[in-house]
Amino acid sequence: MFNIDLIRGWVMASNTFVSIQGNGADTTNFVILMLDLLAVVFLGVGLAAFFLARSRQIHPHKVVSTRSRIDTTHQSYTHNMHLIVLTTVVILLLLVWLGASIMPAVGSIGRQTNLLVPSAPARPRITPTRSSSQLSLVTPGFLTVGSDTSFPPEIYLDPQNHQSAGFDVDLMNALAQQMHLQVRIVPTMFNDLINALHTSKLDVVISAYALTPDVLRSVQAVPYLQPADVLLVRKGNPMLGFTMLTDLCGHIIGVQGGTTEDTKLKNANSLCAQDPIVLSELSDADAVGEALVQGRVDATFQDSPASSYYLKKYPGRIQLDGPRLPASQEGILVRSTDTALFNAIQMAYKQIGQNGTYSKLLKVWQLTNDGIPVRAQPTLEVHRRNPS
Repeated sequence: MFNIDLIRGWVMASNTFVSIQGNGADTTNFVILMLDLLAVVFLGVGLAAFFLARSRQIHPHKVVSTRSRIDTTHQSYTHNMHLIVLTTVVILLLLVWLGASIMPAVGSIGRQTNLLVPSAPARPRITPTRSSSQLSLVTPGFLTVGSDTSFPPEIYLDPQNHQSAGFDVDLMNALAQQMHLQVRIVPTMFNDLINALHTSKLDVVISAYALTPDVLRSVQAVPYLQPADVLLVRKGNPMLGFTMLTDLCGHIIGVQGGTTEDTKLKNANSLCAQDPIVLSELSDADAVGEALVQGRVDATFQDSPASSYYLKKYPGRIQLDGPRLPASQEGILVRSTDTALFNAIQMAYKQIGQNGTYSKLLKVWQLTNDGIPVRAQPTLEVHRRNPS
């Protein structure tokens, strides 16, 4: 005779074990499998007992004494009780099995999104400090940065995710981290950047911005690069013998329109007399590079970061021609009236210079020749607007 209490206790314990929150998937699956096997065993035993009882009822003994009839009746009663117990156990096991199989599925309905749709990487939580919370920002907790994303490798749109990328972006993220802020890049046309800064739509501007005297009349700036102007020609093409801008007279030169290099070439044309420089002013950096490799221009004139970008993009197809010519520093622009933000950025810049972050970024973007020496960073040449 089966120990009913033992079986009932085991079933209840199994059901409780399966329903415990936090069990791993492997443990749950193992318990369900064991319950399935046990249910099949008891079902088989129950069916066998049932058919055995039926067989005895169909083929009774021909001569049965009263005592035998009583014993038979008692055995039949006992057998039926066993059958009822087996059937009950089988039903309980089936209920446990169905509960263990269905409930995880029901409970997981609200979690399926996390399994099927990859979530974006979590951004590190940045808590503004008291000093950063006192800054007058477009959006509290964020450094709103305006930039024209057409100056690789300093800033451009990554073709894979269409997000702003480049040295300038990494630099601003490093600075913002020191300031306990997050960065928000606002793509803006180059000619609209300073106006957006003055109207407080932006906190700062970074966009390979040359710190020319005209720019520094209206803003204050923290320099972060010291580039040079460079001429590029096609590989194997006769060298232009370039040492100064007047050597370009009579040649077709590709340049990105609106840049300081574009202005310098136009000014040099006044010295070319009857053989001026033919300017091919193009809309963006990639168009300039394509014009050179396709032979539509004799050379291109741009700053050294852009030249590094072209040399990497077209390996073995283009080369430098002539020396590095002096160029203006590039800087982070801040409103001339926002002294607190200017000082905060300047301090953060000194910190990333001292902890090695600045040097690492220069190496990553292959701009080591254009960096401001670390020893100069604690006493950076800071440009401020002269009070009128």
